[in-house]
Amino acid sequence: MILQNLIIVSFIITFAYAGFFDSFRPCHYYETCECGTSQPWIRNPHGESVDAKALEEKLEAKLYGQPLVIEELSNAIANHINKKNPSKALSIALHGLAGTGKSYTSKIVADFLYQKGLNSQYAHLFLGGIRNCGEYQDCLRNHQSDIHSTILATLKKCHRGLFIIDEVDDMPTEVLNSLMSFLDEQDNVFGVDPRKSIFIFLSNSGSNEIANKTLEYYNKGIPRHQIPASEMEKIIRNAACAKTVKKENSGFEKCKLLTRNLIQFHLPFLPLQHEHINLCIKTYLRTKNEHYLATSHHFLEKATEQIEFTPKENPVFSTYGCRPVEKIVDRLLNVEHKKKSGTTKNEL
Repeated sequence: MILQNLIIVSFIITFAYAGFFDSFRPCHYYETCECGTSQPWIRNPHGESVDAKALEEKLEAKLYGQPLVIEELSNAIANHINKKNPSKALSIALHGLAGTGKSYTSKIVADFLYQKGLNSQYAHLFLGGIRNCGEYQDCLRNHQSDIHSTILATLKKCHRGLFIIDEVDDMPTEVLNSLMSFLDEQDNVFGVDPRKSIFIFLSNSGSNEIANKTLEYYNKGIPRHQIPASEMEKIIRNAACAKTVKKENSGFEKCKLLTRNLIQFHLPFLPLQHEHINLCIKTYLRTKNEHYLATSHHFLEKATEQIEFTPKENPVFSTYGCRPVEKIVDRLLNVEHKKKSGTTKNEL
């Protein structure tokens, strides 16, 4: 009986000891890709099923006026994560006018995938343009080398890397084409396996065509969620391949990523209407703890009056999406606060 009790006690001590020291593993405090059976840093490191609805709900709560993006993007990412052995990296291009939510969406995705979001060592944002450069060809090589080095270093640490390429329209086509090996069906690219990684491209290409088609459906009285996604994708692909970018030999024009069908999803960000701008204004006001003004029709009206809408003959879409909202709201808040301050002084 005594021996039996000793065995039980030793088991309890062993498990307690293991649990105690498990809590002091470095990976519990420092971001790592793998950490035994527990992993707080990365979504689905050990093959647990990810429900697309979880990401869909996050997008629906924060992204306005983009019904053709939310479900498609959520399913694409969840399906890719849930595959034990995907044939290639997931590649998604987000197309649309400035201020419609492309960058914001990529941030939401990063927050969904990593506990540290875009601050994760496994998530990287690249800007397309070459800045502060001397000899162009040298800069081109350096830009390409920097991107490749970052991708390779990241994938050596963790197979679930996220790479966001912003300002695609400014990125030299040669640099974009150099990413082909990471997006094709290859399990060994310079010593790393990129197939579980995700690439997101942010582009303005096709934005005018997207706006025109959205307006066409609007004039017919057809709500945006009923616009056929397949029709929009075809429009985007044609526009992205055409010579519509502002710089020759940059962006998706002549880009082999498109001609070889290496980008799997082309998602349209539709131009935003008054109702969506109002939602952006309300959201920003709540972040400033101005909950009363967020319900003030008068304040919302004053703010939207300062937003530019197009086309001239029928101004239904915000020219710059929600991008001007913060500046306009801050300006109006300053006026409101000065009024209150003035009233207080007069009363005194």
